[in-house]
Amino acid sequence: MLKIVLVSILFLFINAQEGELNFGVTSVALKQDAKNIFDLTTFLSKETGVKITPKFAKSYDEIKQMLEKREVDFAYVCGATYIEAKHSASLEILALPYFDNKPFYKSLVIARDEDEANSLLSFENRIFAFSDPKSNSGSIVPKYELKMRGIDYRYFFSEFIHTYDHSDSIEAVIDGYVDGASVDSLVFESYKLLKPERAKKVKVVQSFGEYQSTPIVVRKSVDIDIKLALLDALRKLSHEDDGVNILDGFGVCRFDLPEKIDFSRIEMMMKALDRIDD
Repeated sequence: MLKIVLVSILFLFINAQEGELNFGVTSVALKQDAKNIFDLTTFLSKETGVKITPKFAKSYDEIKQMLEKREVDFAYVCGATYIEAKHSASLEILALPYFDNKPFYKSLVIARDEDEANSLLSFENRIFAFSDPKSNSGSIVPKYELKMRGIDYRYFFSEFIHTYDHSDSIEAVIDGYVDGASVDSLVFESYKLLKPERAKKVKVVQSFGEYQSTPIVVRKSVDIDIKLALLDALRKLSHEDDGVNILDGFGVCRFDLPEKIDFSRIEMMMKALDRIDD
């Protein structure tokens, strides 16, 4: 009888724990996305019946630590962060964002509209902005592309910075603090929607990719029914007016779980940069 009681208490405890979930996001996305994140968690809470609270991190390293310490239950991360975290945390992919009905995005090199730059190589001995050091589009791709040309990025630019925020990288280019930057194509499209006049002051000088889009990951220990409910709710965003507004804010058309997911290209670049075990 005591064993049955203890099992019942444990079952109730697990259900109580799963009645609330923490959703991790980083500031690498647009700062203007904060309201969108709260709108998203409100939508997911309503659809799943589970209270979902957003937890904000300053970097991809911090969100990785939060996943490893079980401080968040699911999170919107970069592909590179997923590759690193899956080795130390028990994670699986819940959904991917789709842009133009494809679960892929690009890494864009940008400059001011009047700048004569026409490629990443145009920024030799100039000032360049990366986003988060673990961002694929904002850091790994341009550093890898230079490495493949026999160039060490640390000595290629006159100066470089890590803004930890794609929008800050865009703003730094517009305001002349840096000459160029590498940013996520999805974030760049969102920026153009949010600030069309400001966006006219920058241009894309080179595009790399496509790469598998940034995943929403979930701890494997989260109850399977809750994971399925979350996936259903994410899919439902594209069928509800308030959901479409949320998707528009992120610059994506829907979330889904494709049959084939392949992060091997990103992992290859990370290994080439000796980042996989950092």
